[in-house]
Amino acid sequence: MAQLADPVSDLPALERLYRLYDDLERSHSAVHKQGHMVRGYRDQTVMNPLLKHMQLVQAEVRQLDDRFGLSPRARLSLGVTLGEAAKGLADLNADFQAGGGEDDDDPRDDPRFDVIDGETA
Repeated sequence: MAQLADPVSDLPALERLYRLYDDLERSHSAVHKQGHMVRGYRDQTVMNPLLKHMQLVQAEVRQLDDRFGLSPRARLSLGVTLGEAAKGLADLNADFQAGGGEDDDDPRDDPRFDVIDGETA
């Protein structure tokens, strides 16, 4: 998968993904230390606000994981898509090299080229 990532266009998203991984790990450590339930500002027991933050971060991590094929399901989906694209391109190249296809005529016979070449009928 690393070979498929474009260093220019994908680098910002990959950096964001790894910052999110770090944020998630730090949040997890803090929740582990503080507990799932903490004291609120009125001294009531409330759910640790980091848990909600972690849910949001996990959702974004999943999206980026899928984009870069970092989960088994995402790799399968990406592999099928890439495989189909490679097969489609190979078929197109084979048709082109064989001279096949629906339009076997020489494109220079197209009368529209007469206008470009300065010829008129």
